[in-house]
Amino acid sequence: MATAKLNLNRQQALGVLAASVASFGVPSLILAADKPRGRKMILSFYCDDTSPSVAGVKAFQDFLDFCAEHNIAGESTCLLGSSGHSLCRNSNEQEQAFLDQVKRAWKCGIDTHMELMTHRGLFDCDANRETEGGVHEGLWLHEPAIAVAQCERYFGNIIAEGQRAGIQFTGLTWPGCGCAACTARYAALRAGGRGKPNPAMWQALLNLARQGKFRGRTVPCFFDSNEKVGAIHKKASEGPFGVYDLMPNAMDHFGIWENNPARVNADYYLSTDGKSGIIVRHL
Repeated sequence: MATAKLNLNRQQALGVLAASVASFGVPSLILAADKPRGRKMILSFYCDDTSPSVAGVKAFQDFLDFCAEHNIAGESTCLLGSSGHSLCRNSNEQEQAFLDQVKRAWKCGIDTHMELMTHRGLFDCDANRETEGGVHEGLWLHEPAIAVAQCERYFGNIIAEGQRAGIQFTGLTWPGCGCAACTARYAALRAGGRGKPNPAMWQALLNLARQGKFRGRTVPCFFDSNEKVGAIHKKASEGPFGVYDLMPNAMDHFGIWENNPARVNADYYLSTDGKSGIIVRHL
């Protein structure tokens, strides 16, 4: 197969990539002379989410507008309990405006994931508050003792909270945590050969999918990531229903959860001269 490499700077290369994405083709800088290009995703990565209290509602609205204009598909987390109470109960003006944007997201090409309820401690839906001093949600998913019924009940409660505001979840993203308690426990679990999430979690998600609780019959999840071998892993399935871990092959260099300009690095994805960056490495 004869190929010709394009010498493009970053702005020109991104124009080629955007055109390819818009037509659902291959975002590639290599032109094949005698073979049609197959459909393949070149890059998948996390970009930390907005909320009513950090970047604000307008930031999420601008993000959705951009995705809709450029036919970008993706997902964004909605943490219904991040403020210490459910956003779906007695919402203030700012919270309601955010929920309105979350409801709009699907029409803009953006799925809504639960990053569980708080991204901190477990949430008590009966009391409408985060449990004080409790285990953090992400670590809880790794604990060997949790059962399918516990996971199903907790996830089901989050889904029910979303339904109060007309929000339908598509999948789940792991709420990672680097606090001292979680770090120490994760290390102990890995030392004991239990570094992966409890399989009960995958089965619980499958059960909820079979009950029609998610938007579709397949439940996409984001847990692991690997810059070298991003891949899709089936975790549980039954008939037309399935749960998959979509392993990204790049990292977040758009400011991370801190919303910090010092954490922004466009060269990580593609250098100014278009000759280096993780996009080039994957191509």
